[in-house]
This record gives sequence, C-alpha cells and structure tokens, in this order.
Amino acid sequence: GGVTAAGTITGSSVDITGGNLVHSGSIVSTGPVRITTISTGTSAVDGIQLADIQAAGQTVTISATGTVTAAITDANAGDRNILASDLALTGTAGVGTAADPLETEVSNLAADGGTGGVTIDNTGDLNLQTVSGVTTLSATGGAIALTTTGNLGISDAFVQGAGLDVTLTATGGSMVEIAPGAAADVVGSTVELHVTGAASTIGAGPERLEIDATLLNASTEGGGVWLEDTAGGVIVGLVTTTGAANSVVALRAIGGAITEAAATDPEADIVAEHIDLDVTGAASTVGTEADTLELDADLLDILTGGGSVWIEDTAGGVAVDLVSTTGAANSVVELLATGGAITEAAATDAGADIIAEHIDLDITGATSTV
Repeated sequence: GGVTAAGTITGSSVDITGGNLVHSGSIVSTGPVRITTISTGTSAVDGIQLADIQAAGQTVTISATGTVTAAITDANAGDRNILASDLALTGTAGVGTAADPLETEVSNLAADGGTGGVTIDNTGDLNLQTVSGVTTLSATGGAIALTTTGNLGISDAFVQGAGLDVTLTATGGSMVEIAPGAAADVVGSTVELHVTGAASTIGAGPERLEIDATLLNASTEGGGVWLEDTAGGVIVGLVTTTGAANSVVALRAIGGAITEAAATDPEADIVAEHIDLDVTGAASTVGTEADTLELDADLLDILTGGGSVWIEDTAGGVAVDLVSTTGAANSVVELLATGGAITEAAATDAGADIIAEHIDLDITGATSTV
C-alpha cells in the first residue's frame, strides 16, 4: 500500500517501501536512506512526493517505478529536498519538473528520469558519476536541466539525452570531464552549457569536454571553452566567452562540419579573443558557401581535412595564425573582415598563413588592409 510520512522521522538508517509515498515532513538519518515505491493502477499517488531528507555525508537512493506515470516530484516548493553526499534517483516518468525542480545539496549524483526528464537544482560542487547502480544522468523524454552552484564534473558518457534538450549550468564554477574517455560526455539534440565566474571554463585546456549535439549553445564570463563534438558535426547557435582578454574557444567536430544555426543572422556565432576550429573528414567544412559562419575574434586558427572554409569576422579585423584546408583540390578559404584588417599573427613566421586551392579575402572599411 501507499505510505504517508508526516512529522520527523529519525534513525541510523531509513528504509521506506510501498506503492507510493506522500512525504510532508523531514527524514533525518545518520546512515543511508533508501526509498522504493512500485505504484499500481490503484495507488493513490503515482510515485513519490518528496519533502525534506537530511542525510549529511550519506547515500540516498530513491526509486519510483511500477506505472508509466510514476515520478519523483517536489512536495516543498523551493525548499531543499535532499541533503546527502551521494544521490541516486530513478523515476519512470520523471525526476523533478520544469516548473518545480528538485532542490538538492549533494556531491555525487546519478539520475534516470525516464519519459519525464530530469530537473534538478543543486547547491555546491557536484560530480556526475555512478551512484548505487544508477550509471547516468539520463532521460528518454522531456528534457534534462541541471544547475549547480559550484564546479560540475562529468564522467565519460554520463549525460544521455538523445533527441532531447540538455541544459547544464555551473554558477561560480567550471564544467569539466572527470574520468576522461573518448565517448561523448553529454548527448542531446540541443545542448546548452553555461558557466559563470570570470575564471570558470567549459572543458580544460587539452582535456576537451566531449559532446554529441545537433545544436550547441555555450557561454562563459571570460573563461575558455574547449569542446569536441564526437559525431556528425555541429550547428552553432552561440558560443561565447564575451570576448574577454586571453579567452579561447576551441571547438572540434569529428566527421562533420561546423555551421551556424541562423542563416540570416549577421551576429557573431562564436565570440572569443582566440578562436580555434578544427573539423575532420575530407568533405567537412567550416561554414558553407551559402551560409558563412560569423566570428568575432582577434586571433584565428582553422583546420579542415580538405573541406572548405567560409567565415566572416564581424568586428575590427582579425589576425590569422593558420587557416588551412591542407590545400586539397577544389578547396576554398573565403574570409571577410568587416571593419578591419586581415593580418598575420606571427610577423617573423615565413610559413603560409592561409592554405587552400582558392583563397578569397575581402575587407571593409576605408583604411582596412590585407
């Protein structure tokens, strides 16, 4: 049958099993907390309505299954739902909702939101890694939206939202891969990655955060962005460091192109002091002939495996370190600098700065030079 829990439950560990749970009080435990509901068609509530669990330093495991609508939902509005070290959540029809996320304060998290998605607001540094046999942050429907106030570490192949919108936000911290591997760390249709804090980064230097996205939006407040799309190329909505001094956007697409989302949008799609774009595959391009990729950079590096490059720097000109198609047959580099010059980055470098079979350079502004 169903379980109704009011008042305060205390113990050295807490185990609750039933057809559903309506929770309106507090659970305070000095050991692990395990809540398992298997709802049926006659259950008064599908799944778990969760209020307050306090299990500092412990593992909390919560599962709501049984019916196709069994979910874990928030029963105390904006107050914290779970304090623990490690948290594993499974809900057939969702974990939290877009209108009312679960509020947590945990260090390690895994969650499977099934057909309803996952929506969690966490406080503190957070690692996404296996907890109590739950091996992903994932869903098959809805969306995945996770915010934490601190650093966010993501295990290899951990965030799985194929076909869904996936939004990850670290306020006041960086977003990096932990336990690195070659698989995509974040999979989604539209992937949104955002960090705040002047020194906060997405990825970290040589250790790129791997994604598998159709559409990408990413932002920092001055820190660098190091990303690799692992399959089929990526469409860029906006990737920006706000153009802060010494900021870098390094974006690689394996086996596909880097293109822009809005063909008629003249605004920069990628903004940083140094933009470094890399695509693999003989036919993979940066931009397209019909739809130039707009950049706002001071320093530019672009490498393809033979595909062409169609780009525009939208403001103030750009210094080229190396833009290369490897000189492949029929390859083109078209570079337009609006309101500024096209110059080379290394004045004493005798090597070619731009390499293609056909190079087309265009500048605007009465005093702009090549």
